[in-house]
Amino acid sequence: MIELNANYREAMAHQIYSAIGFLVVPFSILALWRGQLLLAIPPLATALLCAINVIYFRKSQRLPVERLFISVLYIVDVVIVIHELGTVGAFWAFPTLLALYWVHARRTAVYLVGIFYVSVCAAGYFALDPETSLRFAVTLLMTATFFNIASGMFEKQYEDLERLTVTDHLTGAFNRRFMDSKIDELIERNKRNGGTASLIALDIDHFKRINDDHGHSVGDRILVDLVILIRDRVRVLDSVCRSGGEEFLIILPDTSEQMAKALGEELRLSIGSSPLLKDSQVTVSCGVSGLIPGDDRDSWLHRCDQALYCAKRSGRNTVAVPAPAFFNDVVAKA
Repeated sequence: MIELNANYREAMAHQIYSAIGFLVVPFSILALWRGQLLLAIPPLATALLCAINVIYFRKSQRLPVERLFISVLYIVDVVIVIHELGTVGAFWAFPTLLALYWVHARRTAVYLVGIFYVSVCAAGYFALDPETSLRFAVTLLMTATFFNIASGMFEKQYEDLERLTVTDHLTGAFNRRFMDSKIDELIERNKRNGGTASLIALDIDHFKRINDDHGHSVGDRILVDLVILIRDRVRVLDSVCRSGGEEFLIILPDTSEQMAKALGEELRLSIGSSPLLKDSQVTVSCGVSGLIPGDDRDSWLHRCDQALYCAKRSGRNTVAVPAPAFFNDVVAKA
């Protein structure tokens, strides 16, 4: 299941933190001017952390201060405000609920809202009269329930939209857009932290002949079944992408070229022995390439395509890797 990714959540948090700085700081300064240090200093400290995140996010698209830490501080701030100001302070509880659901994934938000609800209701019990305290608790509970339902609907719609934008509609494999971004991500990770990664370009042999002899509906079914077969034999962290008509690319983080070659051989043999087509064998050719320091997306994909081309020229139903120099081919034949 595709969930709201961390970058998207951090962008949403950036919006909330900007609002906190704009709205909370004036009230904190006013409280400071009045000598109400308990009402001024904690919110100012929270706003300062929010400001750090806003500035840093605009430069690097990252939040240096943990979102959970800021949320806990903000919950403490609201409890203090309710305790000190009573009914007037209770108004701050409602935008806080929205902020928690906006900044955090729904499951995390539910836990935080539960802690928040108990804390502010306890503060309200001592700071408000009994009737107001009860009305406040009921109203806050209703608001939290509505926000929780809305958050669930939003995340479901986001998942559906994200799935449509990164997957191939026929096979369910990831599409070219996702493939390019994932390759770029691995290259950037390699630049920062080193490590290994490999690609396997996999192409169905004589696929045009299959379509001509059996029809495109049979060809489509083979593509779907092939993706299912591949996914059953790769790790969860690996990505199966449809890069062309009958060509797929398997992205393998933390995998050396030799390990990828062994996986390519395993896939080739498994596919060749599978009943993808009645009374006929379906075979694949594979080109394998490991990531080399200094690679960009084009050079890495080009080397992998050269290895696939070598496998095709060597009789198909083979796995090929490029040699270190001049991309001479090392072919593992059936």
